[in-house]
Amino acid sequence: MLFRRVFAAATFLLLASSAEAQFTVSNPAPGEQFHAEVSLLFWKPTPELRLNTAELTNAGVGPIDFVQEFAIEKDRFREYRLTLKPGRKHKLRYSSLPIEYTPSASLTRTIQFGNLTVPISTPATAELKWTVHRYGYEYDFIAMDRGYVGVIAELKDNKVSASVTADPYGTEATEQRAVIPTIGVAARGYPHRLFSITGELTGLKVPGRFKDTLSGKLVDFDLYGTLSLGRNVAVQGGYRSLLVDYLTDTDAGHLRMKGIYWGGLLRF
Repeated sequence: MLFRRVFAAATFLLLASSAEAQFTVSNPAPGEQFHAEVSLLFWKPTPELRLNTAELTNAGVGPIDFVQEFAIEKDRFREYRLTLKPGRKHKLRYSSLPIEYTPSASLTRTIQFGNLTVPISTPATAELKWTVHRYGYEYDFIAMDRGYVGVIAELKDNKVSASVTADPYGTEATEQRAVIPTIGVAARGYPHRLFSITGELTGLKVPGRFKDTLSGKLVDFDLYGTLSLGRNVAVQGGYRSLLVDYLTDTDAGHLRMKGIYWGGLLRF
């Protein structure tokens, strides 16, 4: 349903732009005239971070909710994006998003994380890092002066590490890396020549255990507006939701970040 809504809305804007262009001299939007685009974005998402070991999950022991147990608050992170456009219908995409929290708190209940058990009221420190690198290719089967509709194929390299430390009980740590292929759609339309609305949705769902080692899903939704201040400079703001659920032989997790972001970009 979300695929359809994003696709329909952006396609409507694209068709409207196309109809307008039929009665005007060709005047491509600045947002479509580039060979390289570099973005720096600032994201302050609402986190959902629940992790556990697969052994405890299978034994019926619930995961640690890091946000609740350690009172994690919203923080701001930087994302870097690079898009290369060697042809009218072809784009190569890369982005890097490092996320890190290091909260400390006195626990309000006894928790178990791996082989570590920490009693109630014990001061503890957590460290959680989640880094996402995206490597993608986009083919715009509809590419116009003021918008496009295309398909995306990406590899999302997720690296998650977490640890809990509590004296004198010790430290327990876990680390998981998964390179996940995803597919999706992208569409852009222009209400005005200098302002575009873009929607992207990529994901993958692995139902049940895959070769007895992995199950889960990844969904990445991004909706944003871009205001061009000239051919080479623009500002951008949007909303993004990134969800990863996984269960492997050693680890289990539910990671979700969602919220608005803003930033700027340069085109060459």
